[in-house]
Amino acid sequence: AAQSVATAIEKQRQPKEGALWGNVQASWTQAERESDNVRRLLQADGMSSWRPDASLLPPQRPANASMEQLLQYVPKGGTAWLAFGNSGVTEMLLNWAHHVIQRGYSRQMVIAAFDETLLLSLHERRLPAYNYTGALPITHFRHAPHLFHRMGYLKADCIRLVLETGRDVLVSDSD
Repeated sequence: AAQSVATAIEKQRQPKEGALWGNVQASWTQAERESDNVRRLLQADGMSSWRPDASLLPPQRPANASMEQLLQYVPKGGTAWLAFGNSGVTEMLLNWAHHVIQRGYSRQMVIAAFDETLLLSLHERRLPAYNYTGALPITHFRHAPHLFHRMGYLKADCIRLVLETGRDVLVSDSD
C-alpha cells in the first residue's frame, strides 16, 4: 500500500491554476453540504456509535496487512466486497459495513482507508481495513480534481490488488 500511495503522489499531474481550479469555494461548499446532510442523518440513526458484533468478523489484522491477509477468508474465485473512503465519509462507510455484515458477508469485506483517522476508527471497530493513508486529505476533496484523480488511481490500484489474489471484487462507493 505504501508503494501505491507513493506512486499516486509521484505520478500526479500538476494541477491547473495552482492547487485547485474551477469554482473552488462554491464546489467545496456544495460537496461539504451534501456530505454533511447525509452524515447528520446517519448520526441521528446512531451510526457514529455503532459497533459490529465481533464474533461475525474475521480476526483483526495489523494496520499494514496485505490484501492477501485481509482476504484470507474469501476463497480463490470468491468475491471480495470493497469500499473506499476518508474520515469525511466515516458514517457512510460504517453504514455500508453494517449492511454488509447484516447480509452475512463480513468475512468478505475490506475498506480501503485513505487517512489515519478513518484507519483508526475502522480498527477500533475491528473492521478489515487496507491502509492507504498518506495520499489524500481527511477533508472533502471533490472540489480538487487533482486529488479526485489521485483517489481514482488508488481505487483502480486497490481493485487490481484484489484481482491479483485470485478473487473477484464487488466495489462500492461510500456515498
